[in-house]
Amino acid sequence: MNGKLIKAFLSFLIPYWKKELVILFLIILNTVLSLASPYFLKVIIDKVIPTKNINQLILILSALVLIYVIRLGTGVISDYLNTWLSNKLVNDIKLALVSNLLVMPYSYFDNNKPGDIIQRVNNEVHKIQFFLTNSCIRFINNLFSIVGISVMLCLLNPKLFIISIAVFPFAIAINKLSKNPLKDYIDKSCKKEGELYNFYIDRVKNIKLIISFNSFKREINKVNSELTELFTLYLKTSVVSSLAGNAATFFVALGPILILGYGGSLIMKGVLTVGAVVAFIQYMNRLYAPTNDMVSLYVEYIKAKVSMERISSILIPDKKSETMIPKVELLNSISRIKLENISFSYGNKLVLENLSIDLTKGKRYGFVGMSGSGKSTLVKLLGKFYLAEKGAILINNDININNITRECWNGNVTILHQESLVLIETLRNNLFYGKPEATDEEIWNALDHANFSEFAKQLPHGLDTLIGEGGICLSGGQQQQVALARAFLKMSDLLILDESTSALDSNKEEHILNNLGHQFRDKIILSVSHRLSSIKDFDEIFVLENGKIVESGSHETLLSLNGKYFMLFKNQLSNVKNHLITSI
Repeated sequence: MNGKLIKAFLSFLIPYWKKELVILFLIILNTVLSLASPYFLKVIIDKVIPTKNINQLILILSALVLIYVIRLGTGVISDYLNTWLSNKLVNDIKLALVSNLLVMPYSYFDNNKPGDIIQRVNNEVHKIQFFLTNSCIRFINNLFSIVGISVMLCLLNPKLFIISIAVFPFAIAINKLSKNPLKDYIDKSCKKEGELYNFYIDRVKNIKLIISFNSFKREINKVNSELTELFTLYLKTSVVSSLAGNAATFFVALGPILILGYGGSLIMKGVLTVGAVVAFIQYMNRLYAPTNDMVSLYVEYIKAKVSMERISSILIPDKKSETMIPKVELLNSISRIKLENISFSYGNKLVLENLSIDLTKGKRYGFVGMSGSGKSTLVKLLGKFYLAEKGAILINNDININNITRECWNGNVTILHQESLVLIETLRNNLFYGKPEATDEEIWNALDHANFSEFAKQLPHGLDTLIGEGGICLSGGQQQQVALARAFLKMSDLLILDESTSALDSNKEEHILNNLGHQFRDKIILSVSHRLSSIKDFDEIFVLENGKIVESGSHETLLSLNGKYFMLFKNQLSNVKNHLITSI
């Protein structure tokens, strides 16, 4: 584990140092008090009982009761503080992870599946939290116990103490040998947990497919296979940790045998008293418990180390891509967007090649082409989800889009995707994403422009009706209308429609597009659509093929070329006619 990662996690402990000092003090106090019992036992056996001093016996026993009462109080306070600190830490770590996650580059979410991200943010954090609080407290407690008991043992008989700890190096060596296989199994288990999360999310998302094709048994068999694999990994982890722990315990358990052998001979020779040997064994028993616990703590440390490494990419984002160029944090408006020789690849696959387009405010632009032609990638570049590998996107003639902060750019751009991105929230809260301070009047105007106001008025709680799971379920088209209403609220300088009306019937689509054209008449509208009827009145239409613009012009101009656009339009028109004939 590198120093940067350790520093990151220690930063979560620093704000609560006062409570941590109190916990440390209570641990030290409890350790010191726990050392008194065996010594008092020695005094009772060697001095009080032989002299038959009842008063001294009562005094010692009373002192022991007082010590137990104090330990009870310190234990309760320590547990309370530890629980408080534990939950506070997990909240802070999760908040930091989610905060960093929400500002991650879009490519991060392309490269990491949702289930794996959820597993890291949730499961791994709890493992780390357990280690930073419970395991660390136990480690400190054990450490002070071992040191304190060792001191008392040395005071009783140094030679006997050295003989009794001769077995410990064997226990340490066993732990070292088990480290690599244990870490490997734990790492594989964590990854498999993430894969299972992905599996669950994917199956729930596609439950219609499973129901429609009666694939219940097939899915159950897959789940069983995944769970069996995870179970096997858990079992292997348990076997390795158990072998290491029990082997270490075996060597540690040899200590009392050595003590009884050597200590017994010293008693026979009259060098040691019976009370001293009894006290020695009492102390040794208390020494073995924290020593054995240290073995299990080592396993927990490895688990926490794996978890820390797995969330490090979120907790400590890579900032190498950040440049020292001053970032534009405010744009008064977007009047022009110029793409100059833009190229972009996914891995080795070139998706856009030397693309040049000039977009100016007050105009509407359509982009068409077959699937895989580069339309969606163009949308992602204009949304700053990705940065172009070659070329430049210039805003207002002289500002490179790369030098505009994401927050600033997002404030001036609205992208409506084919999947309408409606949250399980009230209708009002869903619309607040478009304009957080929107009044009811503005919201109803936006809903009216999106042809959704009549439906919204019939909802049981109006704008405060929950939509989605547990509330009112909306159709795909209705979800798109909610997303369109957001756009009418935001009224950004650049509006990008990425198949955002595909689930609407043609009448609603035409009505809403007319409203968009009117409301955004002094803005830039860019539409990606397979339904050519929705963009036929646009100022300019670009035809994409294999990442290049092969045709451009108005609807009429492109039809007159008898080229790619003409074939797309002809095929679409033919499909519509066939559909009508079939319906009749």
